[in-house]
Amino acid sequence: MIPDYYIIPQAWTEVIERLQWNGVDMERLKGDTVFEVFGYRIIDSVKVKGKTQAVDIVQLSFKKLHPSIVDTYSLARDEFKKRNWDGAMDLFKKTNDLHQEHQGTPDPVAEIFLERVETFKLNPPDDKWDGTIEMRTK
Repeated sequence: MIPDYYIIPQAWTEVIERLQWNGVDMERLKGDTVFEVFGYRIIDSVKVKGKTQAVDIVQLSFKKLHPSIVDTYSLARDEFKKRNWDGAMDLFKKTNDLHQEHQGTPDPVAEIFLERVETFKLNPPDDKWDGTIEMRTK
């Protein structure tokens, strides 16, 4: 069975950064490559243990995601980063509903963020929080 999506590992992120540093226009490539065939979205930004710079985690989907899912999820993440917990919760719930409607399953990523929102509502992150998740173990 082929999975519905993959997560691009850190190594690929570093390759992409190096290509950009060497003048490769990734936005131009994006339109001509795998991103045209597969659906994708940036699902999270994380800082791995021992690193101070966050990296984006990208979801590639064999089933193209309906644009309303991607757009609503992006708005939800924006509200999450702004600490607008109620707004983020409403939009992540809407993302989940749209995913169910268009993809036939709940959105596992939106469900993770719904749990995070609940946690942060009860225990807000400190004032220096930049919207990323810090991994504390290897």
